[in-house]
Amino acid sequence: MTEHQLSLEEFQISYLSKFDLMINQMCENGNNQDFKNYISSMKHDFLSLISQFNQSNFWQLYPKILGIDSKLQLLNFFIFENDDDEIETQEILRIVELDYKNYYKEAMGYRINEYLMDSLLYMVD
Repeated sequence: MTEHQLSLEEFQISYLSKFDLMINQMCENGNNQDFKNYISSMKHDFLSLISQFNQSNFWQLYPKILGIDSKLQLLNFFIFENDDDEIETQEILRIVELDYKNYYKEAMGYRINEYLMDSLLYMVD
């Protein structure tokens, strides 16, 4: 392992801390409980899926884990990178729920209706 590469345990701790960081940011900004509940629910779902993960259910759980990650990435954008403070919480959550299945397609530079080569990244549920 190189000095910049995290161990699996370190990566998991770092990844899970993003949920807590978002919740803390929401508390500082005085945003409503809906945001905090949504993020807490995603963290709970993520931990539940990870604890169930095994060889026999990989294909059922992997798309769900990618879905949670997509939602997390979109929320990260709205919470930390978006300059539009006028967007309401319910609108952000609506956008996240509407767009999360296409997050990886768009992140890779594809349009939603464009044909994609098969990839595990696009198996979002």
